[in-house]
Amino acid sequence: MIWSFIFLLIIAIIVPIFNLPFAVLIIAYILFVVATIYFSFYPILFEKEVKKILQFLKKSRQPYNRFLYFLYIGDEKEAENLLNRIRYKEVKNISQIILLSKQKKFDKAKELLPLMKESKNKWYYTAALALEEGDLATYQTNKDLIKDELLLTWLNIENKRKQGEETEALHMLDKVIPTLRGLKLLSALQYKKEITSA
Repeated sequence: MIWSFIFLLIIAIIVPIFNLPFAVLIIAYILFVVATIYFSFYPILFEKEVKKILQFLKKSRQPYNRFLYFLYIGDEKEAENLLNRIRYKEVKNISQIILLSKQKKFDKAKELLPLMKESKNKWYYTAALALEEGDLATYQTNKDLIKDELLLTWLNIENKRKQGEETEALHMLDKVIPTLRGLKLLSALQYKKEITSA
């Protein structure tokens, strides 16, 4: 990352000295922005190797990314310590719901749902928590609002697991894992680990 700053600085110095076209500086800035975006988001969106995703999350300065890292490695106490450092309310609420659900504190997790804005995330977590409590009507109502195929897949897998069909749930999970990248892949592997260790 530091190299992209050095590259930009060198170009900014060279352009006026050699009287190069201003377009060279613009191209350099565009390359800088692309490189910054690539190194900032590639691992959490497109990376296929779990070690690289975890390494990125571990080194990240974003509290949410570090929260995900500690949650994945099973250090719930450290993950909980990071909750107060997450700035965005929606992300903080989702993080708390994830942690409370992992700790089987479903009542406390449900208390956070009204604080979330109406979105696929709210519907997903409402459906997931309703499924945990056996409230199939609420589960189905919220599931019907979701259009995101991956979220629907998670709900279907969890429903299979709740019905005692763990083999089918794992089969569905194994089918979707090769298509996933970044944090979605990490979530799927974490979920698989939870099912197999239960």
